[in-house]
Amino acid sequence: MKTKKVDFTLVVIIGLLALSLCFSTAAPSYSYASPVLSWSTNPSITENESIDVAHTDCIAEGSYLTITVTNAYPGYESNIVGEVVNTVGFPINLSDLTLTNNHPDFINVTAARSGGSSLDPGESFTVDVNLKVTDQAEQNRTGENAYTFQIVLTAQQQSGGDNDNGGDNGGGDNGGGDNGGGYNGGGYNGGGD
Repeated sequence: MKTKKVDFTLVVIIGLLALSLCFSTAAPSYSYASPVLSWSTNPSITENESIDVAHTDCIAEGSYLTITVTNAYPGYESNIVGEVVNTVGFPINLSDLTLTNNHPDFINVTAARSGGSSLDPGESFTVDVNLKVTDQAEQNRTGENAYTFQIVLTAQQQSGGDNDNGGDNGGGDNGGGDNGGGYNGGGYNGGGD
């Protein structure tokens, strides 16, 4: 029985070449949910009712806001205003709000955010949520049967430009490669004197 010896070095080289080809053609896209964006722990809730029957509650966890309406009745409305903060050390581009309403026939929900499409570290924006219970809604729904929906916020790390986070390797000032002299071809990296 003849056995062929395979040069292990050749196998490693071919594997590394294949891996480098994969990385060179990949276009990285970084998408973040929690904890990049974080809801304030106590959004303000304004209710329009005078009979004190229905109630709106919010639970904020990272980039998720879960809203529950208990004892809803036709015509009940509430407004929720929550603050959301960029909790990471780099600028981000905001994506659309994702609203999950499992009860569209019973509750009309709209949500909109303030501000532009990007957010610097530590900056915040507000999200305004309006809900109105329709005439088709079932009354006296409590506990697990209460109307519940969720809003999720997502963002992506900004690319391009001068963002000082080391992520821009295509023209922005990201510190360059001179770690001893300080000035590196147009971009100061704060190196030694």
